Amino acid sequence: MIVYDEKIIQVFAQKLYDKSYLTTFLHSLGGAIVGGIVSWFFYKNESLNFLLVIIGGAAGAYIGSIKGFLLKLQAQSALCQMQTERNTRGMNDLLTLQTQYLADYAKDGRKSMILNKVGAADLERTTDPAAFADKWICTVCKGNNEAADFACRYCSSKRK
Repeated sequence: MIVYDEKIIQVFAQKLYDKSYLTTFLHSLGGAIVGGIVSWFFYKNESLNFLLVIIGGAAGAYIGSIKGFLLKLQAQSALCQMQTERNTRGMNDLLTLQTQYLADYAKDGRKSMILNKVGAADLERTTDPAAFADKWICTVCKGNNEAADFACRYCSSKRK
C-alpha cells in the first residue's frame, strides 16, 4: 500500500524550480546559437552577426522564461495541494476528537469537560456539548464563533 509522503512533493517542487532556471538558461543559449548560425549563413557583416546573436539569445530567454514560469506554476500547485492536505488532516483529527468526546458525553449522561477547540499550546474547554459541535472560541478575544467560520467574527484572527 502506498502511503502519503509530503517530502516527495517537496522534492518534486524543488526539482521543478531548478528545472525552470535551467530551462531559461538553455533557451537563451539555444536562441543565441540559432541567431549565430542564421547570421553566419546569410550575413557576412560582423556587427550584424553579433546583433543577431543578441536578438536570438533574447528571444530564447523570453521563451525560456515563459516555460520556466509554467514549471514554477506547476511546483506551486503541488505545494498548494500539500498545504491543503495538511490543513484538512488537522480538521479530520478535530472532527474525530469531537465525535469521540460527544459520544462519551452521551454515554455517561453527565456533564464532563469537552474539548471545544484543539490548539498547539492552549486548549479551550467548555461543559456544553452543543457549543462544542456548533462553535469554537477565539483564543485572542474569547469570542464565540460558528463552526463554519475560518476567522474570528470579532477580531479577525485566523482559526487555529
